[in-house]
Amino acid sequence: ERIAATTRGSKRWLVAAALALLVVVAGGAGGYFFFNPQVTFENHLVLPVKVVWDGREAGTVAPGGSLVQRVKRGSTVPVQWFAALPGGAPPGEAIGGSVVLDVPGSAVVIATAEGANDRMFAPLITNATGVPLKVTVNPGSAAATDCKCTIPDGGTRLGIGYYRLFQNSSVKVTAPDGRSATFPNLAGAVAEGSGSVGLRFEAKDLH
Repeated sequence: ERIAATTRGSKRWLVAAALALLVVVAGGAGGYFFFNPQVTFENHLVLPVKVVWDGREAGTVAPGGSLVQRVKRGSTVPVQWFAALPGGAPPGEAIGGSVVLDVPGSAVVIATAEGANDRMFAPLITNATGVPLKVTVNPGSAAATDCKCTIPDGGTRLGIGYYRLFQNSSVKVTAPDGRSATFPNLAGAVAEGSGSVGLRFEAKDLH
């Protein structure tokens, strides 16, 4: 009986120790979340972006999506982001940005067209001309870029990637017979955050 009593006592001691360990672990986790604030990364662009957090890839954030990271309070964290262009993605120029965070508490980092290394914009083309169209962004300038894409007739708000934005930025489309149409001076029409601008081309616009 003495042996049986000792066994029961040992079991009670083990249960008590396990409960104490759970309390310590729970307290540690609570302390981690209390003393380590969260930083939220938000993607306001029309393309997904990859996030590099303190030198390590943290994941890909969809347009309109977000990513949360816990960081040590008072730490300094470099954050980089750049457009993730999977196979078949629209053409365009590289868009990305970076920031070094000093984290006294919770913070938000936002990927925007204004916050990129160069200010960028994303034309969204609607083709109501009756013919396919070739697109040139910033024609006639040193930054002129042929998107090397064709917008089919009937295409609605089709993205062609991001391009550097200037005060006089323009988008030109050209029909197979050489007729063309241009939207000039687009800077004032570009949406804040996403950098997008919707452009609708109709048959009457081609000359």
